[in-house]
Amino acid sequence: MGFLPVGDPLEFLDGRRPPLRIAQLKDLAGQMVELAVRIVDAREIRTAKGLTYFYLFEDETGLVEGVGPRKALAFGSPPVCFLRAEVRLQDGSHLRLLNCTFLRTF
Repeated sequence: MGFLPVGDPLEFLDGRRPPLRIAQLKDLAGQMVELAVRIVDAREIRTAKGLTYFYLFEDETGLVEGVGPRKALAFGSPPVCFLRAEVRLQDGSHLRLLNCTFLRTF
């Protein structure tokens, strides 16, 4: 059609979206989780081990940082992605998603 519908891309995932939200992650430290989130920021950094990607994700409940070895598979504007990652609680209260991998579908 040549155009995108207006609205939050996360709204179009209803029915296919995992029920977990960012605000619930504090209770899941140390576990692997699957989320659908918007990508707010993404940076590629070259390290001694190769490329590492640093992300800032959001959903309607909050923000969380993520780190992973691969570039995000995202769609829409703002970009939305499905991801699997390990939840870590750093410094007692700072959440971070580690080893982010991006899924095509759930």
